[in-house]
Amino acid sequence: MASATDVASFLRPDFAALEAYTPVKPLDVLAAEIGVSVEQLAKLDANENLYGPLPEILSAVSKSQWHIYPDPSHTALRAAIGDYLGVSDDKLVCGCGSDELIDVLMRVTEPKAIVNCVPTFGMYQFLGKICRSEVIAVDRTPFPAFDVDVAGVERAVRDSGASLVIIASPNNPTGGLISEEDVRRLCALPCLVVIDEAYAEFAGNGNGGSGAAGSVAHLAGTPELPNLIVFRTFSKWAALAGLRVGYSVAHPSLTAAMAAIKQPYNVNVVADVAARAALAAYPRVRDQQLMPMLSELASMQERLAADHPWLVPAPTRANFVLFKVDVDGTEPRNASGAKAPLEAGPLVAELRRRGVLVRYYPKGALAGFLRISAGRPRDTQRLFRALQDIEAGTEAMVPTDADRAAVASSLAATSVAASAAAGAAAGAAAAAGAAAGAASAGRQWLLLDMDGVLVDVSRSYRGAIVKTAERYGVRVTDADIDAAKAAGDANNDWVVTHRLIRAQTDSEESAPSLADVTKLFEDLYNGPTGTADPPLKTLERALVSGEQLRAMRAGSLGVALVTGRPIRDAVEALDRYGWSYALTPGQSAALGRAHAAAPADAIFSAVVCMEDGPPKPSPAPLRCALARMAAARGLPLTGALGDGLAAMAAQAVMVGDTVDDVRAAVSCGAAAVGVLTPDKEGWAGESTALLLRSAGAQAVIGPGLGQLAGAVAQAAAQARTPAAAAATGAATGAATGATTGAATGAAPAVAAASLSPAVAAAACRPAAERAQAVKAAAIGATRPPAPRAGAREAAVTRTTGETAIEAWVRIDGSGWSAVWTGVGFLDHMLSALAKHARMDIHLVCAGDTWIDDHHTVEDCCIALGEALDRSLGARRGIARWGMAHCPLDEALARAVVDVSSRPFAAVELGMRRDTVGDLSSEMAAHALESLITSARLTAHVDVIRGTNDHHRCEAAFKAVAVALRQALALDGGSDVPSTKGVLA
Repeated sequence: MASATDVASFLRPDFAALEAYTPVKPLDVLAAEIGVSVEQLAKLDANENLYGPLPEILSAVSKSQWHIYPDPSHTALRAAIGDYLGVSDDKLVCGCGSDELIDVLMRVTEPKAIVNCVPTFGMYQFLGKICRSEVIAVDRTPFPAFDVDVAGVERAVRDSGASLVIIASPNNPTGGLISEEDVRRLCALPCLVVIDEAYAEFAGNGNGGSGAAGSVAHLAGTPELPNLIVFRTFSKWAALAGLRVGYSVAHPSLTAAMAAIKQPYNVNVVADVAARAALAAYPRVRDQQLMPMLSELASMQERLAADHPWLVPAPTRANFVLFKVDVDGTEPRNASGAKAPLEAGPLVAELRRRGVLVRYYPKGALAGFLRISAGRPRDTQRLFRALQDIEAGTEAMVPTDADRAAVASSLAATSVAASAAAGAAAGAAAAAGAAAGAASAGRQWLLLDMDGVLVDVSRSYRGAIVKTAERYGVRVTDADIDAAKAAGDANNDWVVTHRLIRAQTDSEESAPSLADVTKLFEDLYNGPTGTADPPLKTLERALVSGEQLRAMRAGSLGVALVTGRPIRDAVEALDRYGWSYALTPGQSAALGRAHAAAPADAIFSAVVCMEDGPPKPSPAPLRCALARMAAARGLPLTGALGDGLAAMAAQAVMVGDTVDDVRAAVSCGAAAVGVLTPDKEGWAGESTALLLRSAGAQAVIGPGLGQLAGAVAQAAAQARTPAAAAATGAATGAATGATTGAATGAAPAVAAASLSPAVAAAACRPAAERAQAVKAAAIGATRPPAPRAGAREAAVTRTTGETAIEAWVRIDGSGWSAVWTGVGFLDHMLSALAKHARMDIHLVCAGDTWIDDHHTVEDCCIALGEALDRSLGARRGIARWGMAHCPLDEALARAVVDVSSRPFAAVELGMRRDTVGDLSSEMAAHALESLITSARLTAHVDVIRGTNDHHRCEAAFKAVAVALRQALALDGGSDVPSTKGVLA
C-alpha cells in the first residue's frame, strides 16, 4: 500500500510517459528572454490575429458586468452563433476554447481508440492519452500536399475499432482542407467524425459562418450526417485568443450530453460578451483584418519565393504557411537550387535572436520544417530583414547572453585588417564631403563621455544624488537613478537629483529649489569649506589608463571629452589622472587661468562641458567638440550649412553610458558605442545594453574600454554606408531654401541668420534623415505670430523620456500651420486640421520614431489638445456644439463635437491597411482620441463609407476640423453655454 507521504505513488502510471503539449510563451516572457521590448517582437508563431480586437469589441467588453456569474448555458451566445452558422442552438455547446470541448467530447464518449491524421495539431494526441484512449496515427500524404489518407483512415477504423476520428480542416500546421466528399465518406464509418475548423474563416473566400470555404459546419448533426461534429473558435479570426472561446456543432443528443458534464461557468462574462460583439462585427473584422492578413500572407510568399527560394511552402488555406527548409537545394519545388544558410533549428534560433518568432518542429515528420503566421506589414518586414541579415552573415543586434558573448569575443579578436577595412569604407564615404577629405582612412573622431566611461562615479556623483536626497528626507535608490537616466534628458545630475526629490515631495511649495539642491550636491561632492569631511570626489577611480587614452589618440583623427560636468569638476578630474587636454581661451578664463597653448601630444583636443551649451541628448555638445577639433586641425567648415561639420560627424563615434549620449550621437549623425558601467552585471547589464541599443547604439561594450577599438570599427561600419556618408557631405543650400519657403508659408518672415544654426545642426545627420531634419529645423526656427491681446491662444511644452514637443494654438486664426512631428502623414493630418478649423498651429516634436510612431503620435496630440484646452479659457460665449459631414472622393466621414469639459472620444475609422504612409493605422484613431480627450472635448467620429484608407483618415480629420470650427465659434454672448453655469 502506498505511503500517504509518497505523493507520486497516487499519480496515474501512464502519465509518466505523457509527452506534454508545448504551447507558445507569453509575450512579456519572450521579450525578456530575447532582450527586446514587446513592441520589437514580430510574433509569427501562434497564428493569432495581431491586429487585436476591433474597438467595438473592446467597448462592449468594457460595459460587461464582471461581478455577476456568467450564464452557464450561454443562451445569448449560442443564439448569436446559431444565426452566424445558420443552425439551431440545440446543436451548440460553448467552451473555454475548442480544446476544452474536444476534451469534454472524449470524456463523454470514452473512445476505445482515436484515429489521428498526422502531422497535425498536437493537442489531439495529448487529450486522447489523458482520456486513456489509444491514439492511432495515420500518416497524411507526403509534402507538399499533406492530404488526408482517407483509405488509410478507413483501414485504421476497421482494424482497431476506433470510435472517433479527428481531422483539422484547414489542418494545422500544414494548411490544407479536407473536401466535403471525403468528409461524407468518413461519416459512413461506424464512428464519430470530428472536423476541427479553427481556421475556417481564413479559408480563402472571405466568408464566415457556414459559407466559409470547405466548411461542413452546416452538415454537423443533421439527419444526413448525425455522427459529424464540428469545432470552431474565436481565438484566431476574432483576435480573442487570450479570452478562450470556442464552440461545437453536433447532434442535439450529443450536445445535451456534453453540456451536462462541462464546467457550468466555463466561458466567463468578458469572453461571452466579446464573442457576441465579434460575431456582430464580423463583416468589419473580415474587411479590416482578415482580408489584409491574407493579402499580406500572399505577398510574403511571393517575396520569399523570389528572395529566399530555399523556404519551400506547402499550399495553404489558412493564415499560416508551412515551409520546408531546403538545406541541400534539392527540393523539386525549389527550381533555383538555392540552399538554406542554416538548418531549420539554427535558423529559427537566429530569427528568434532578432526578435522574429516562428513555429519550429524539431522531430517527427516535420523535422526540418517551420511555420510562419500571417502578420501585419511591419511584422513581415522584420522577418525579411532578419532573413537578409542571416543570409548575409550579419550579427544579430539583440543583446542576449549568447549574443553578447559572441560579440564580445569577436570585438576582442577584431584584427587590424578588419578595423582598417571598416575605417577605409568610412573614410572613402567622408571623402565625398570635401571638408574632411584630408582625413586618413580607417580612423575616427572619438567623442568620449567622462562619467561611467573614463571615471567610476558610482560612489561620488551617484553618492551625492543619494545623500542630497537624504538631507531632504527622501530615499533614492540606484534603481531610481537608473530609471531617471533611462528616461533620458538626464545629463545634469543636479537636475536629476532635483527631479527625484520632487517626485517624493508632498507639494510643489515644500520641494526645495534647484539652486538649493545644487549647492548641497556640490558641497557633498567637492567638500564644504571649513569641515574635515572627505569630499565624495575622492571616492572616484579611473576606469582607463593614460596609456590606453594615448593609444586611442594615436589611432584616431582626434579625441574630445564631451561631458555634462561643470568645467571645474571636469578639469580637476583630468588633472587628477594626468590626462592632458586643450582648453579654449574662454574656458581658461572661467577657471581663472592664463590661457596657454595645449601640448602637441594632448590626449584631448577639445573639452566640452556643462557651460558650453545645451546638455545631451542635444547634439550641440558633440557638434561643439567636432568644431573645436576641426579648428585645432585647421579643417575648414565651409558653407552656410556647415558641410565640413557634417562630414566630420559621418566619421565620428560617441562613446557613452547613457541613452542621452547615444541619442545625441544619433541626432548629430555620428555612430555610437554604449558602455556598461562597472555596477552593471547580470540582468542590470542586459537591460542597460538593450536601452543603449534601442536608443541607437551600434555596439555595447563592457567597462574599461578594452574592447573599444573593435567596437568603433563595428559601429562605424554599421552606422553608415559609403553612399550615405557621401550624401551627408553634400551641399544642401538649395534644398534648405526650398524647404524653408514651404515650411514658413504665410508665417512671418524668418531671417536667414536665425535659420542657419538650426539648419546647420540638421546637416549633421545621416543622409536618409537630412531632408526631414532640415524641414524640422526650418519649422523650429519659424516661431508663431506675435501674441495678440485677448486672443484665444496658448502654448504647451511637453517633455518625456520619449518625446520633446512645443505646441502652440490660436483658435481664431487663418489656417496657418508649421508642423513637424517626424511622422509625415500625421503632419499632413494636423495641417489639414488647422486649415479647415481656421486655427493656427505650430508644433515641433523630437520623438523616438526609431522605435515606432506610437509615442510621437500620442504625445503630439496630447500636447496639441492641452494647448487647445488652455486657449479656450473659461469657454464663455462659444457655440459649444458642432457637427460636420466631410466627403473626400469615395470616403464620407462624420464628426460631432461638444466642448463639454468632459473628455470622451468614440472614434471608428475602419482602417484596412496596416499603415497609411508612415502612420500606423491603429494610431490614426488614437491620434484623434488623444487630441479630443486632452482638449477635454466630447466627440464622436466615424467614417460612414470609403475604400481608400488615406481618404478615410483625411476625411475624418477634416470633419473634426469643421465641427471644431462650428463649436468654437463665438456667438456674441459672454455666458457659459451650460445649465450648470460652468464648463471648466
